[in-house]
Amino acid sequence: RSKRAANRPLRICLANPHVLAKLSSVQEQEGGKSSTEDLHIDPQQLDLEGIRLTAGFITKTRHNPLRKTIPWTLKILRITGLEIQVFADYTAPFLDRCKLGPLTEGERTRSFTEFLLKWLNSKDAHHRLVRDVVNHETIMHEVKQADVVNQRHKVVDSQFASEYCIPFVRGLMRFNKTSSNPQKVIEALKGEINTLSSLERKDFYFCYWRRDQSPSIELLELDLVSAILLAQINGQRTIQEIASKVNKDYDLGIDPASLVETFQEAAVNGLINLHAKLKGSRCD
Repeated sequence: RSKRAANRPLRICLANPHVLAKLSSVQEQEGGKSSTEDLHIDPQQLDLEGIRLTAGFITKTRHNPLRKTIPWTLKILRITGLEIQVFADYTAPFLDRCKLGPLTEGERTRSFTEFLLKWLNSKDAHHRLVRDVVNHETIMHEVKQADVVNQRHKVVDSQFASEYCIPFVRGLMRFNKTSSNPQKVIEALKGEINTLSSLERKDFYFCYWRRDQSPSIELLELDLVSAILLAQINGQRTIQEIASKVNKDYDLGIDPASLVETFQEAAVNGLINLHAKLKGSRCD
């Protein structure tokens, strides 16, 4: 038997992970010694898990360009020992996606991160850390690439604001709830000694704020209520409508007058602008 013929099952499995999955299913069956009729491959003669991991390694190397977009996600996968398992499971959907045509850097990143977020188990501590990092890097990349368009409306002096004013974000904001501080996680990943186990674990709320056309992104740590309130700003709701919505959805019991003061402070700090809505109101 030639070497090429002997390697034929390996080549087939690496080229088509769906065949590998079929063989694994046959191998796991009780007394499964039959070969697949169409391929004439005896799964009992193959190290199918070894082939699966080899395919994962090949897929990983094909994703080296992601080191430019999500470098810390890739590093924490390696540090936590999840790297090859993730890419082994991602091989089939990745090859299926490639059949549709070449992927841009953005499409390759998005395809992998969407798969990874579904793959991760929220009950596992290491998986939650990975989720925090991938969400952080994904949002940072999206905010950096986005076009920032500020609304052209009459800006009201914050001292004259009322509950009829409409708050607008200055620039662009995205919000993220995490189980750790992603900046601290990345700091730990930069060090030679792995300190991930000592990181503070609790609910964090972050706002990713890109002011106007500035290329820099500010990461603001918020309390839960502030995150909820800022996330309600959509350029259409008045302060009064925001108060009504959060009281209904979150039972916060916020008085519109006190919310005016909160948004006045946000306007003074440059996070938002307040715009007029109704004629005859103090905001007009």
